[in-house]
Amino acid sequence: MCTLEDIFKEAVADKDTVTLDGIGYEARMLYGIKISKDNYTQDIIIQECTSSGDYYTEICMRHYDLFLENGWKYALYVLSLNNLRLRLDEIDNKIKLETNTRNNEKYIKSLVQSKENLESMYNKINSKLIKLN
Repeated sequence: MCTLEDIFKEAVADKDTVTLDGIGYEARMLYGIKISKDNYTQDIIIQECTSSGDYYTEICMRHYDLFLENGWKYALYVLSLNNLRLRLDEIDNKIKLETNTRNNEKYIKSLVQSKENLESMYNKINSKLIKLN
């Protein structure tokens, strides 16, 4: 079992993360998951933007448990795959709806392209998760 401090250190050491340090805090991000540490209070929070649109929301306790039990990389991959699966399902529903209503070919092609891009990312992260195990 890890602590949030351990997970934050893992994220800082991870060469794949993007540094998002600002005034009064340190932060790292990868695949839409952001971990940040307040320099004054030493509080560490993990947030995601993939399931809530254009802004970050703190992850739920179940997801914190995933990080605490398995560490940064494993939990990051699992949570990212879960978010990508949700987005792929959403695109599938949009494609079905569009096909059964307006049948706008240009919009359907755009959705299919988005789906292919997400599937490519899903496969990439999934292979990293398999290598990690």
